[in-house]
Amino acid sequence: MARIEGKSGSWQAILNLLAEIGLQVESPEEIAPLLGKYRHALAEKTAEAAQKAREQLQPLEEQTRIEKENIQQAPAERLAELEEDIRQSKLHLELFRLDRSITGRVRNLYRIRREEKRLARLEAARAEIISRVERLVAEQEHLLAEKRAAIEAETAQIYSELNIKITTLQKVLDSRQLADALLEIEMLEHLRALPESAWVLNGIHLEMDGPVKLDGKSFWSAKMDHLVITPAGLFAVNVWRGGKPETGEPDPLEQVRRAAHLCYELLKFEFPGLTARAVLACPGHAPESPHAPYVKILPLGEVNSYIKWFKDNSLTPEQVEQIAAALRE
Repeated sequence: MARIEGKSGSWQAILNLLAEIGLQVESPEEIAPLLGKYRHALAEKTAEAAQKAREQLQPLEEQTRIEKENIQQAPAERLAELEEDIRQSKLHLELFRLDRSITGRVRNLYRIRREEKRLARLEAARAEIISRVERLVAEQEHLLAEKRAAIEAETAQIYSELNIKITTLQKVLDSRQLADALLEIEMLEHLRALPESAWVLNGIHLEMDGPVKLDGKSFWSAKMDHLVITPAGLFAVNVWRGGKPETGEPDPLEQVRRAAHLCYELLKFEFPGLTARAVLACPGHAPESPHAPYVKILPLGEVNSYIKWFKDNSLTPEQVEQIAAALRE
């Protein structure tokens, strides 16, 4: 069995994200049940918080209702008097206007104007009282709304942490990163079956002090899902889900070819005769790429056979250990 160092890079990134919110899992299979657990806990907490809010709000709502009734009842008698005076005033105006005779119109002209002024004063007084009542009732409603919002904010704080955990777990479950991690973990399980003489380093990120050129392009760093070190040389193994890269996503064949080339450039002087090969493990169709002739594209289950096919033993067991130790650092 091969010697293993590190975890899947994508899986490690997920573990780091979950650790930031206080979650720890051992495998991707634990994420969905954990999400279900926290959703159930949130439902219980929400019900408890809602019940607590109702218990706190009930006396406040009752107090507000009483205050509103008092506000509305206080001017009720005065409003009733004004309504009766307004009714009488309108009745007088109607009677004055019904007299169509010349003497009646002349005699009632002053009375009509006086009654119209009186009616306007009465209606203004009624409107002022109604406006004041509406304003006071609105103030009570506003005070109740503020108290309700404060209680709801306080209860919401109780399960805000659960909301963060649920949102993050759901985001991870839906992420492409988890899909990549599952493929990388599957690939790692295959690589475990390599002979004990092999080292498998996972989630490798290498950087050079100076630029490395490939096809006329310069680069300083490269990432590998898996780097297999055997007596037959190095194998940079990246996993690809299949299909075309999304917009802005790098060419997976170019990435793994760069990784293999950087390994070679990094070690070629210390280990003459070293070979570094690029492998793209792909469960589906690999994208078209000018780098395809330089990369071995294989299903995940055939990568081990490809690696074991090489028998040249260009590296001694000591050199394999030295390379593994150097790259682990």
